[in-house]
Amino acid sequence: MSDDDKLAAPNRHKFYVDENKLVYEWEQTLEEVNIFIPVSSELKTKEDLSVEITGKTIEIKKKKKKKKIGDEDCHVLPKLELYRQTIADESVWTRDQSTGEMHIQLVKLKKAEPWEAAFKEHCRNNLRGATPNASDETSTKAEADEKIEMDRRRMMLARFQKENPGFDFSDAEFEVGKEVPDASEWNLK
Repeated sequence: MSDDDKLAAPNRHKFYVDENKLVYEWEQTLEEVNIFIPVSSELKTKEDLSVEITGKTIEIKKKKKKKKIGDEDCHVLPKLELYRQTIADESVWTRDQSTGEMHIQLVKLKKAEPWEAAFKEHCRNNLRGATPNASDETSTKAEADEKIEMDRRRMMLARFQKENPGFDFSDAEFEVGKEVPDASEWNLK
């Protein structure tokens, strides 16, 4: 992991539903968004999962061994629209045999663009009965906004680091009360 990636992705954001059930975790760097999904231990191989990644959506289903008429696929993750567009051909997924966690690595179409959430349905303006970025249901909109702003800062510092590799921006701060610029559009020539 490069220095600019370390600045951009120091931790994972968590998304919960129904009494603290972890649905997925996600993190971002200047160029990628990584999504981590806990998957049942019964789904051992890639043949057990149907994963469809487009530039705009992700859908993960459990494959049935023998389908019968009327059988429905069991969704591990229903079809969700990504927060921003990605490059589908460069996106990959793997599954850790020991933890059962699925890792989806998405390549951002617009580099350095800060994402507010992994999926549009889960951004702070669209939440219904779910909790982003918190370990309990007490997360407030103010706490979510603060975490999003921290991400914007990290993305901007990561961009500074990438463009100025001889400098250390790890302790840099932005002026209080000023909006942090969008790292994908700042100072374009």
